[in-house]
Amino acid sequence: MPKKLLLIDNDPDEFDFLTSASEKIPGTFNCSYASSAEQALATVMESQPDYILVDMNMPEVDGLELIEQLKLHPFGAKVPTFLYTVCYDDALRREAMKRGADGYIAKPALPELLADMLQTLYNKGKF
Repeated sequence: MPKKLLLIDNDPDEFDFLTSASEKIPGTFNCSYASSAEQALATVMESQPDYILVDMNMPEVDGLELIEQLKLHPFGAKVPTFLYTVCYDDALRREAMKRGADGYIAKPALPELLADMLQTLYNKGKF
């Protein structure tokens, strides 16, 4: 049965990228999208995703703040949530974990790389 994966990112092209990557591993994920923190909080409560990917660079609230907000909600606290960003920085990874992230995913350049990461997530439940 496919898992529900929510991407929170202000760039709709990232959702297209995520969708094309997930289609490389059929039957694993149904992807949904929120483009703002406000929309994300409503979507999490409404759709109850199995996993959440949060972009670091959001316009009104950065990804770290949004992860903290998500983890304050009873349902959001239970959902594995990953910071999803182009910047790989060990200090940022540690800060994300301190703020409640369950993992850190550097945005890959190719859908095949993201598909491999998603397959790992689906099989093991974490990175």
